[in-house]
Amino acid sequence: AAAGGAEALIGPDRVRDRFSQTFVQAQIRCFHPGRRVSALLAESRPGLVAGVQKLRQHEAGRLHCGLATEQALVRDRAQGLETAGERRLISRLEYSMAGVVVQDVTKMFGQTVAVQDFSVEIKDGEFFTLLGPSGCGKTTLLRCIAGFAHVTKGKIFIGDRLVSSEDQRGFIPPEKRNLGMVFQTYAVWPHMNVFRNIAYPLKVKRFPERELRERVNIILHLVKLDKLEGRYPNELSGGQQQRVALGRALIMNPDVLLLDEPLSNLDAKLREEMRFELKELQNRIDVTIVYVTHDQSEAMAMSDRIVVMEQGRVHQIGTPSEIYKKPKNQFVASFIGKSNFLRAALLDVKDGILRLKIGSAGIIEVKWRGHMTGEEVILMVRQHNVEIFKKKRENTLPARVKLSTYLGDQFIYEIAVDRDTIRAQVHEEHHYSEGDEVYVRLKNPILFQ
Repeated sequence: AAAGGAEALIGPDRVRDRFSQTFVQAQIRCFHPGRRVSALLAESRPGLVAGVQKLRQHEAGRLHCGLATEQALVRDRAQGLETAGERRLISRLEYSMAGVVVQDVTKMFGQTVAVQDFSVEIKDGEFFTLLGPSGCGKTTLLRCIAGFAHVTKGKIFIGDRLVSSEDQRGFIPPEKRNLGMVFQTYAVWPHMNVFRNIAYPLKVKRFPERELRERVNIILHLVKLDKLEGRYPNELSGGQQQRVALGRALIMNPDVLLLDEPLSNLDAKLREEMRFELKELQNRIDVTIVYVTHDQSEAMAMSDRIVVMEQGRVHQIGTPSEIYKKPKNQFVASFIGKSNFLRAALLDVKDGILRLKIGSAGIIEVKWRGHMTGEEVILMVRQHNVEIFKKKRENTLPARVKLSTYLGDQFIYEIAVDRDTIRAQVHEEHHYSEGDEVYVRLKNPILFQ
């Protein structure tokens, strides 16, 4: 009956193919869960034809079904089209994007202010990072977004929903915010294997077994654990445990994914690998991510935008390039990138050229478009912008090498300039020894009052 009805729509050759017959039965089970295939096949031909029309629409990609999606992936892989198949799997998850708006939020613990007058608008699908030193309030703010902490003042919106405000009647509990969260310690269940750990949120929500298994299989593929589903946490590496926690956070199709220093427990090499994997994953599923870290390299490598925080306050919000090249103040400049700071006396300004005196070391000229007043300025220069010469050249200062460190592809030098010590990152083959008298040029400096 199935073959007869299907021949009229998709042709006898395809229906006689063993795979297509299996495909037809799989679709019938998918569109009519819980009913016997034999009972469905006994229904009238018009009903069967309508069902096969649905099948045909589904095969064209207009309907969703896990079995069809997985079979399409198998065919794509056989033809060398793995990317297309992966896109079908990801589309089955149906992720929605939601922005996050934080309006004038203050969070206090007793008399201690953890977050003060914090405002930011995180766009749909953005990778947004909260960056700052330990104790600056970034995790507290993340907990307020998640609903684990109440705000003392202000409002938080996820999408168009008000989820937190100083009026507790407007508070939406964490489990109703449709968020995913990965903690610093992963928090995977030690008595559950990979499959059961990822499936746990679906179990709590009492999802049907068929849909549960389908969703978990898709997530396992997405986080590259599809061959490790039977292993327990003590049989996994740190990076694999991190993927389990990430998969569990994604399984419920969250509007926003919150990540609280998820890479801090990994070794340096694995941490670098996971940076690229997280960004690749975010690009594939377009979920909004709010990421907390104190590691500037992580923030620079993955973020669309960064907020630099200190003592609960916002210092600067911008793209990695904006924050690196145009830091608003000395704190941002010191926290992003490897920087040197020198005090200088401002002698005069003429045609955009500032003449600066660096202690008793000498006078240099600096091009500067901004406005400078007063007698003293702070000159900031990145380590890779310090040039070293054996002989005096134009616009250089006398200096002395205090320490030389070899790092394979580069040397790091500690150099005394007058009473200050700066560092230079040099990739040249020429090596300077401790105690050498040299001259340094400070390229592309940034000035602060």
